[in-house]
Amino acid sequence: MSAERVASVVLADPQVQQARAQIEAAETELGMELRACLQRSRTATTKPCWTVT
Repeated sequence: MSAERVASVVLADPQVQQARAQIEAAETELGMELRACLQRSRTATTKPCWTVT
């Protein structure tokens, strides 16, 4: 079986599709939170969006 066929079979798996959808949803949520935080930091002098320890 070729690598392309293996990748196609794996990506067609319902559990893989569900995991992919969950990751995309989490990325979207984090992106929206980051955007809101950066917008707040540009318009006011507030504490940073995150801290580095």
